[in-house]
Amino acid sequence: MILIVIVILILLQIYLNTNQANIVQKFVVGITLNMPQVIQFCFLSFYTTLVRCITAILARITEHCKSLKASDEANMSIRQMELVYMKVFEIKMDINKTFEGSILASLFQSFHALVSEAYLIYYAELHTSDTSKTFVYNNGVWITCQFIKIYLLSYSGNSLKAEAFKIGEALHYVSTEGQGLRWMMEVQHFSTMLKYQSMDISVFGYFSLNATLMFNMSASAITYLIIMVQFA
Repeated sequence: MILIVIVILILLQIYLNTNQANIVQKFVVGITLNMPQVIQFCFLSFYTTLVRCITAILARITEHCKSLKASDEANMSIRQMELVYMKVFEIKMDINKTFEGSILASLFQSFHALVSEAYLIYYAELHTSDTSKTFVYNNGVWITCQFIKIYLLSYSGNSLKAEAFKIGEALHYVSTEGQGLRWMMEVQHFSTMLKYQSMDISVFGYFSLNATLMFNMSASAITYLIIMVQFA
């Protein structure tokens, strides 16, 4: 559903931005606005798909943790799940290192677009008597695209961290009653590793991609917009 909405918004954005009589204007708008937007959505889709894949692996680990039983084979299962988690953690680190630069640039562009496009709508409605509906729709669609990009980053990072947290909860409820020392050490070691090898995705260590990203960027954009409106 989200993918369909993204495709519709991109097509609408291309139509509104290229609705120019001058062929030169169409070319400039296509190169400077439409193409970068499409490229950003392509890399964000690829990034989100990779994160969702490793999230699905963590979900399978959670299911196995919930189905652990008191047996000798269960000790091997804990060790195997631990090894799988370590592999997933290494993949997460590779994804983080590969995409963090592009994510930072995309967030900078999204923040700038949220403030500038919203201010342009306000300024046009306040100081211009003949503001066209196409102008308002075009800027509105552009703002919506930025929110979608921020949402994709927030949702993917938060779902990955939440799934890793579920593994810790499942281990917490694993019964150790009547089990040997090795069983308890396996559970304790896996639980400790979950704490120190977090699935948190960060951008150069400055901030994490989680549920608070959407709120923080929206609040910051509104704050800057209010400051700009005061000097309009």
